[in-house]
Amino acid sequence: MHGSLLGGRRYWGGGMSNSARGFSYAVLADAHALVELIRSAYRGDVSRQGWASEADLVAGDRIDESGVRDLITAPGSTLLVLRDGTDMVACCQLEHRGEGLVYFGTFAVAPRAQARGVGRRLMAEAERVAKTKFTACTLEMTVLAQRDRLIGYYEHRGFHRTGETRPFPADPVFARPLRRPSPVLTSWLPQPVHGHRSFAVNGLTTVL
Repeated sequence: MHGSLLGGRRYWGGGMSNSARGFSYAVLADAHALVELIRSAYRGDVSRQGWASEADLVAGDRIDESGVRDLITAPGSTLLVLRDGTDMVACCQLEHRGEGLVYFGTFAVAPRAQARGVGRRLMAEAERVAKTKFTACTLEMTVLAQRDRLIGYYEHRGFHRTGETRPFPADPVFARPLRRPSPVLTSWLPQPVHGHRSFAVNGLTTVL
């Protein structure tokens, strides 16, 4: 992957606007700003300015600086950041889990930047990085089963439900359910195969 080092970060590609500096891998110095970004996307009144808020479903801090640093430094983990100029507007984590599987998580878009194509751009870049950096053929994510609109968004992006569910990872500090704990759905996203996106889910092969 070609890029250049600017202020300790490796940048590549184009930006989301004329003032954008593009994508970068997060560094430890980004931890505080990333905590604010992630919390603003999902928790508290600020998150209600966007459409992806889970503030009515889950309370708690969601993540702290120590947790962000772990995502940045853990073996097989990459935290992607998208900036508009110097403003951090979106991030996501990619975690290599072996055998061509990469987990996609900690996906956050600042409420002020939602519904502008920012998330779509970041997801496309995450898929590309998963393939080129980790040689992934499958991208996995989990979503609260109650998040119908969000699930629809991911399905529109090419994700498909596997039918698998997992317990909600409740935590007294970071994730306190405000309603009855909901199961978490697991979905999969294909990687391009010979110019097509072909994969199998529960015995069904789909080409997009």
